[in-house]
Amino acid sequence: MQGIASLLDDASAQDVHRLWAELERTYGLREAARSVPYPHVSYHLAEDYNLARIGALMRHVARQIAPFTICVTGLGAFTAHEPVLYLAVERSAELNALHETIWRALADEPGAARTSSPLYESASWIPHVTLAQRDLTSGALDSLLSTWSSRDFRREAHVHDLALLYQRPGEEAYAPLERVKLSGPPYGSPQQRL
Repeated sequence: MQGIASLLDDASAQDVHRLWAELERTYGLREAARSVPYPHVSYHLAEDYNLARIGALMRHVARQIAPFTICVTGLGAFTAHEPVLYLAVERSAELNALHETIWRALADEPGAARTSSPLYESASWIPHVTLAQRDLTSGALDSLLSTWSSRDFRREAHVHDLALLYQRPGEEAYAPLERVKLSGPPYGSPQQRL
């Protein structure tokens, strides 16, 4: 799967890198940090994107949305398929607007994405920053949630770009293939076109 995401600002990314290092040192968990070594919030995942069209689509979206701040509210976990430990991100009006604008632009551009993940559709999307997955067991997740439950993970992070996180054939890690700065009018202004 490939994805459209926002990379975290430098200070927030450094905080996540410290957590990844702690997870590897203390629990031997390293797959999340190795497979996508860029702390991010994902808006859309697909089996593949039409690379000739997705850059223009991302630039179009970026011109509609201004940079904004998100709130990390604490730890969370997905347990349905494979365990995932993450930092939960509050669904604000600005974050929802960016997510909806991306999905609307993809719907208006048939063939830009192939086999979109339903987990990222508006009704089921849970914005988050992944801390551990793939090598995380249910037992390790329970231990982590218990051990880290008293820690304060709340913080603000800045959303200032869109990135296409892409895994090139033969490469192990995902990397930003395309990256564009958000440059639209402030949320709620008359100039904003949503």
